[in-house]
Amino acid sequence: MPTIHNHRGAFRPLRGGTAVVNPQVKHPGTLGFIAVDESDPAQQFIVSGYHVLVRLGGEPGVQGEPIFQPSNQGPSSEVAFVELSRADARLDCAAARVAANIQTSPRILGLGRPGPPRVAQVGMRLVKCGLATGITEGVVTEVHGDRVRLECPQGFPEDYELSDAADSGALWLELETRAPVALHARGNPDGAEWAEGIAIHQVLRALRLRM
Repeated sequence: MPTIHNHRGAFRPLRGGTAVVNPQVKHPGTLGFIAVDESDPAQQFIVSGYHVLVRLGGEPGVQGEPIFQPSNQGPSSEVAFVELSRADARLDCAAARVAANIQTSPRILGLGRPGPPRVAQVGMRLVKCGLATGITEGVVTEVHGDRVRLECPQGFPEDYELSDAADSGALWLELETRAPVALHARGNPDGAEWAEGIAIHQVLRALRLRM
């Protein structure tokens, strides 16, 4: 599996599990996955958190702002452009249109190609690849509407790190099938480890995309 510093490298073709940033937000996060318009597969998008691609705190963004991978290193690292019609501040998810000269891959770094999306169920074992903590596992403990809560699996170390801030936007997949289940939104910075994701079907519906 890739070590965490590798997630900060420049990946071409673009793929999930790697670093992305909007310099106007100044909050690096994780490119969750590559998606296409629900009726036109020629239109490709990267998907991550609203607070990663658009603005913090649900503030309104600016149409067409450039997104960089892995960071703002000049024109060669400009890979996508914010699409405000495909951004949902309440759900905390957003998409940016992939630049015409950028190639993409459906694969997630270290985890391979995702299967068909699945609905989260309590007890489901998930795995994600994020910028901050790399590849980690969690167990679904609660599902409330569009929110999915995960905790550390039983028997894991007490200091196991499920997620951290720059993991925002990572895609949680079912461990055995690699089926997408949720888009990582946040974790608990203090105390017992837990993570919260947004149900993937809600994300795709809100952004009018498919995988």
